[in-house]
Amino acid sequence: MQRTFIAFEPNDDVKSDISFLIDELAKEYPQIRNWTKKENLHFTFKFIGDTQNEDIEKIAEYVSNLGNILKPIYLHEGHLEWYPFNNSPLICMMYEMKNSFLIKQYHLLGDYLQELGYRTDRRRLNFHLTLARLKGIEISPKDKILIKQIREIKLGKLIYYRSILHRTGAEYQIIKEINLKEE
Repeated sequence: MQRTFIAFEPNDDVKSDISFLIDELAKEYPQIRNWTKKENLHFTFKFIGDTQNEDIEKIAEYVSNLGNILKPIYLHEGHLEWYPFNNSPLICMMYEMKNSFLIKQYHLLGDYLQELGYRTDRRRLNFHLTLARLKGIEISPKDKILIKQIREIKLGKLIYYRSILHRTGAEYQIIKEINLKEE
């Protein structure tokens, strides 16, 4: 078994902007130690979790086919949100998704994963990028903060990742990477 997920990756300029935002937040919240590393920044599309080894190639093929029909995605007007996640809350950048074609593909992917025997999240599609994990840290949620310093975000890569957890944080390995094509 391997932990896997599917994500969209922002370009290096956007990763630099987000890293700057993380540095600013780290000054405001010095008690948080688990900030996301620049190289691990991604917008989660579908978290699969523990994945059977024999399904990895099937899912990679599905992701490849999906990447061939998607165009780059543009995100606007994100906000910071304290997001409850099991016993380890997160600070995330959240973006509401209004692209009906992408939402349909999200649900079709969920259906495909269910056919393979995986439980999938059936909530509405909101893109999120985890900035920090708050395991063992009590911070009261603040109002949503509009992210003004992050310019428009273009997501031009769809990536199927393997996640290896270490004491020092997660290591992500690319299983399949697809560059989304402009028309």
